[in-house]
Amino acid sequence: MELGKLLVRETMVDNYENTLAVWMAHYLAELIAKAELEGDSHVGQLARSEACSLVFKLWENRAELSGRANPMAKLEDAVNQLNAMDADGHFSRGRSKGTHSPLAEFQESASKLFASIFLLTLPSEIATGDIAEQNLSSVEQKLIQKLDAERHLRFIIRFTSDEKIDPKEERKKELREEIARVREALVKLEGEVDAMVEAFIDDDDVQHQASIVRALRDAV
Repeated sequence: MELGKLLVRETMVDNYENTLAVWMAHYLAELIAKAELEGDSHVGQLARSEACSLVFKLWENRAELSGRANPMAKLEDAVNQLNAMDADGHFSRGRSKGTHSPLAEFQESASKLFASIFLLTLPSEIATGDIAEQNLSSVEQKLIQKLDAERHLRFIIRFTSDEKIDPKEERKKELREEIARVREALVKLEGEVDAMVEAFIDDDDVQHQASIVRALRDAV
């Protein structure tokens, strides 16, 4: 019943444009009130049973709701960002093996900075432990745990002495260093791209390029 009460409160406040959800919330509120008023009587048991069924229906469709009625809503931007990411590289800690060209160096440093900024944009407390979040599916709970773990691992402050360290300043320093590495890698990449373009132009005369363009146009 506690989950039902939360759904009623949140649906009434944040989902006024969802007429069906608001109507269901009103009806659920009436059923909960009747169940509490009638107690263990036959009428009370029937109201409680119907209220539970309605709670399940609302909960199954929580993706259409907002506020605390849908605990995953606050992670929607994060999930969209995860979906837009490549499958690897963004959350790796440490340096990957193999030779590093300027392009690979830029990709690695940019990916690390991107992951840091992404983790900083997550809600400050993803899992509050309220009744709605306790009823999330195991997949949803694992996603929350994974994001929490990644954020804490990335921003943990390792104290190496007794000297007092300001965690916020230390994290700012780390992020500035990451930005500097991206900038340095980008400068190297710029030089390599210039060399590649110069080589490309030197190897192809104007007539040859024009014939390639004509052939491509004819093929289309």
